Amino acid sequence: MIRRVFLLTVALLLGACATLPQQGYNREANQHIKKIQVLTMPQANVRLHIPNHIGYSFGLIGTLITEANRNSKETWLQDTAKRAQFNQFQDLQAALTSAMDAKGYELIWPEPLTDSKGVKRDGFELRKKYAPVDADAQLDLGFMYIGYTASAAEKSSPYRPTIELSVRLVSADGKKVLYAEQFRYHNVLDNKEAVILEPAPEHRYPKFEDLEKADLTVIDGLRGAVLDVANAVAQQL
Repeated sequence: MIRRVFLLTVALLLGACATLPQQGYNREANQHIKKIQVLTMPQANVRLHIPNHIGYSFGLIGTLITEANRNSKETWLQDTAKRAQFNQFQDLQAALTSAMDAKGYELIWPEPLTDSKGVKRDGFELRKKYAPVDADAQLDLGFMYIGYTASAAEKSSPYRPTIELSVRLVSADGKKVLYAEQFRYHNVLDNKEAVILEPAPEHRYPKFEDLEKADLTVIDGLRGAVLDVANAVAQQL
């Protein structure tokens, strides 16, 4: 159990540090692309984390204590998201459809929006293989993280809404990557190789107790984050 908690924590931190190989989009060469098939997305729960919490530096015992405390806070956030009927996939669908429509793209969304079993994905939550689709291109989206983070357990490092979204646009036959990028809303680990978005200043909570007091308002922060990220994705295409 101790080993499992330790490895889970390390995986979360390393995943946040990982950088997707970037591929800029050539609009002139891809003027024919108007109809885009969006692929099913991987499941992603609302999370809460403090990646630089001092507790992680005190070995397995420190990690266990820190994780137990984090887990209870994360459970509160997940319950709050349920009470607010927050669905990041549906919010992303609505926001991205609107933003892409304004640029002349038609998005075809799957039903359901998320994966069933058997979809193999890489460390960026994107597919390892692509099959041909009946569209001009196909769009692969994966939430690496969505929730709240604080860079450290201090008042000077407040909890803020955080999203890490991987995006890859692939040719209709699945053989060519046309665009690839990561979007980081609240760049808590200061990763430079991504499209960086600053979180809304009104959703800034110095302590976890402030999150609790804000209650459903914290979910407004997540909804706003999804909207901002969707608009940023559309601007790139």
